[in-house]
Amino acid sequence: MSFNTLTGVNILVVDDQSENLQTITNFLEEANQGYDLLTASNGQIAYNVAQKLLPDLIISDWDMPQMNGLEMTKALKKNPVTADIPILLITGVYTTSENLKAALDAGALDYIRKPIQKVELWARVASVLNLMSSYRTIKDQNQEIERKNQLIKEQKDRELNTKILELNQKTQVLKTIRERLEKLHTLPEAEALEVTKIVRFIEKSMDMENEWQNFKKYFEKVHPRFFTILQDRFPKLTTEDLKYCAYVKTHMSNKEIANLLNINTESVRTHKYRLKKKLGLPKEVELKEFISQLFN
Repeated sequence: MSFNTLTGVNILVVDDQSENLQTITNFLEEANQGYDLLTASNGQIAYNVAQKLLPDLIISDWDMPQMNGLEMTKALKKNPVTADIPILLITGVYTTSENLKAALDAGALDYIRKPIQKVELWARVASVLNLMSSYRTIKDQNQEIERKNQLIKEQKDRELNTKILELNQKTQVLKTIRERLEKLHTLPEAEALEVTKIVRFIEKSMDMENEWQNFKKYFEKVHPRFFTILQDRFPKLTTEDLKYCAYVKTHMSNKEIANLLNINTESVRTHKYRLKKKLGLPKEVELKEFISQLFN
C-alpha cells in the first residue's frame, strides 16, 4: 500500500519504552518514504531536541515519566519556535473521548490508540504531513501577499510624501514671490498694475481648497477610511479639524502645516489645542500619538 507523503522528512519518535520506540521506528522504515528518524525517551528530552532540530513531525507516547506527552505538547505549543510542529499522541491508557479532547485542546493534531496498527500509522503520518505541507504553502502564499501589499503601501506612502513636499515647496515659493512683489511701492503706474495682476494670480494659485483636494486624493489612497472613521467617532469635527488630523497623521510639523495653510505656527498650535479638547484628550496625551493609535 502506498501513501502520498513527502521525502526528506524528519520525524521525532518519543517513548520511554525501548520496545515501543523500536516498533514505531520499524513501521516508519517499512513505509519506504525516506523518513529521517530521531528518538527520545521522555518528553523533556524530546522538548530539548525539538527546539534545536525542529523536526517535521513528533510522534509521542502520552504516559511517560518526567514530562508526559500531553505536558510536552503544551510546552511545545507555548514556545513560538516549536509551535508549528505537528504532534501525534499515542496511548493505550488515555483512550476516552475526554482524553481525546484533552489531547486536541493541548495542541496535538491527531491521536492514535494502542496497539498501533502499521497501516493506520502510515496513513495518519501521511495525512498529517500532507496537511502541514498545505498549511506551509498557504502560509508562504499569505506572507507573499503581505509582502506585496507592504510594497504597494510603501509606494503609496512615497507618492503621498512627494505630494506633501511638492505642496509645501510650491506654497513657499509663491508666498516668497508675493511678499517680494508687494514690497515694490516705487514702480510706475503701468508696472505697478502688472505687479498687482501677478500678485492676484499667485493668490489664486495658492487656493487652499484646491490644494486640499489634491492632498486628500493622495492621502486617501494610503489611508482609505481615515476620514470616515474620524467622522463616525467624532461627528462634531469640522472640515478644518479633519485637515489637521490628516496633516498630523503624515507627521507634518507645525511649520509645514502653517506653510501649507498660509498661516503662522501659533495659529496651528491654537487649532491643535482646540482639536484635542474636541477629541476629549487629556493634556498628557499627544495628538499625533492618539491619531496613530486610533488607526493601528
